[in-house]
Amino acid sequence: MPAPQPMIDLHGNYLCFNGQVFGGLHVPLDSNDTTMLSSQLAIENLDESHILKTLSEIHGEWAIVFYHKRTNCVYFGRDHLGRRSLLMHLPTHPQDTFILSSVEVPTTGLFVVDLALVNTAWNDPTQYFRHISWSTSSDPLTNLIPSDLDLGSIDQTDPRIGLSMIDDASPMNSAVKSLESVLANAVRTRTENIPAPIRQAMLLLKRFYGNARLGILFSGGLDCITLAALAHRIIPPMEPIDLLNVGFENPRIAQHKNKTTLKKNVDNLKDEPPLLLASNSFDVPDRLTGRLGATELQQLFPSREWRFVCINVPYTEVVACQPYIMNLMTPLNTSIAMAFWFASRGIGTILDQNGAQNVYHSHAKVLLSGLGADEQLGGYGRHKAKFNALSWEGLITELQLDVSRISTRNLGRDDRIISSHGKEARFPFLDRNVVSLLCQLPIHLKTDPRKPKGVGDKLVLRLVAKGMGLDRAAIEPKRAVQFGARTAKMESGKQSGKDVLNSE
Repeated sequence: MPAPQPMIDLHGNYLCFNGQVFGGLHVPLDSNDTTMLSSQLAIENLDESHILKTLSEIHGEWAIVFYHKRTNCVYFGRDHLGRRSLLMHLPTHPQDTFILSSVEVPTTGLFVVDLALVNTAWNDPTQYFRHISWSTSSDPLTNLIPSDLDLGSIDQTDPRIGLSMIDDASPMNSAVKSLESVLANAVRTRTENIPAPIRQAMLLLKRFYGNARLGILFSGGLDCITLAALAHRIIPPMEPIDLLNVGFENPRIAQHKNKTTLKKNVDNLKDEPPLLLASNSFDVPDRLTGRLGATELQQLFPSREWRFVCINVPYTEVVACQPYIMNLMTPLNTSIAMAFWFASRGIGTILDQNGAQNVYHSHAKVLLSGLGADEQLGGYGRHKAKFNALSWEGLITELQLDVSRISTRNLGRDDRIISSHGKEARFPFLDRNVVSLLCQLPIHLKTDPRKPKGVGDKLVLRLVAKGMGLDRAAIEPKRAVQFGARTAKMESGKQSGKDVLNSE
């Protein structure tokens, strides 16, 4: 149940907590995370070490501001992967104030402001502003270079045929079972206690469609469809699940299609589904694979209503909404955020039983995201390039770099984008136990860049999907969201998915 914030304990301490506790601190299903955390911090002789220990043990995504009355200090910070947004601004002149507003708070530990010193030492933050590092660091990757014997044991491993050629006692078989187990548990803790939609929305939905509490940011690709299949095990069978699929009208692509020179440029689209050249301007690559993915889920799990929500975004709406989205993105600024904002808004169409398209607004409060799978499992093209250049040792170094900098990527931005709609993203692939397992697995069990795209990359996850019956998804190639949804290169062929948006 929700709890009013800030929460004030019997010692006069104030707690503001934005997040979820999935482990480390016991929270019964019928209890509130903030209430339980406040009780852990409500001790008479509370000191800094206890605050740091309590917060570092929490499994989940969170941001916190905690005022400790006895010392007149404010503690604030984010989880070690930065999955919730928290911004700050340091004073620059006597009339300026310390506020949490404009610069993303680093995820390297807790920050402390001594309120008694702010007014007298405003021009020297070192006098009143401190940083306390987390006592533990992230797990290092296993740096074992696979031997010829190790590689020989996985030569017959192929997600197109599954594990039928692999011995039950093999390391690969064990890795597949372990990943499915920890990932299933990560999905369970993030979906088993989702609150119902607000009353007004619930009544409206119940009248026309029924209630969907869970949504999935859905391209039909390997990561999101695996999460959908695992969520099917948890969500009651009578409840629908919203599959949120976004497609953008891209003037540059539309113009390109109409040119007579299209044929000579077709090689640039060789990695796209064959239906890319469909007449509908919203039939972007992610829409086409999304439909295939929704069909695959419906065939595998026919008792469930899989609600495929087509979120079509005309270019005129992109232009109209861009200033607002850019404000949410500050201090970061990339075109990828467009896809997350429109997808999480959830306004689109769904097919009714007669095959007609009806306007639909998803009110699912919790959205699952597959973010983190590519970084940990060698899903990017540069991983294969690094292997080609520096073999297994270079690939291990590249993956270690990716894992170590997840916290400095754009999770805070994604949280601001999605929470602007009153919704919350959850990331099963970034669950502490999932990350720990994947760090421990030898590199050749996670990814095999010797194999073709869509086969060797994210190998262990592809085998998990194959074992769950997701035959098509198990061999679906990776495609970046900004290109799959066509948010990148809307106006010129020179823009990448990481470029700043044009505010004019």
